[in-house]
Parts: sequence; structure tokens; C-alpha cells
Amino acid sequence: MNKTVIITGGTTGIGKATAIHFAKNGYNVVVTSRNADKETSVIADFKENGVDVTFFPLDERRKNK
Repeated sequence: MNKTVIITGGTTGIGKATAIHFAKNGYNVVVTSRNADKETSVIADFKENGVDVTFFPLDERRKNK
């Protein structure tokens, strides 16, 4: 059974490095970003690093009324 991790802010920096680490160690990786327009470039960037990830746009900021 494969395990799945969800990494918010996984398109840059520590989040991206963490996503690559988990993917290279056999995990299913879901990466999220507030910017939905990044999907194509993010997927391509991960493939260049030899891993596949799933991308979802997600804005987790709290919105005050």
C-alpha cells in the first residue's frame, strides 16, 4: 500500500525539496499552490527532477469577513 502526502506550498523552497524527497522514496505526492496558473510549469519541473506529483490549486489563507 502506497502512502500519500499532501504538501501545501510545495512549489518552491523547503516545500518543493520535501515533495521531491517523498516522491523519490515511493510516496504519492500531492503539491498545492495558491496560483493555479503554475500547474504546467510545476509538473514539468518535478519531472525534470525525476518524480511525478499531483498538483491542486489551494488557497488556505483565512479570509476575514
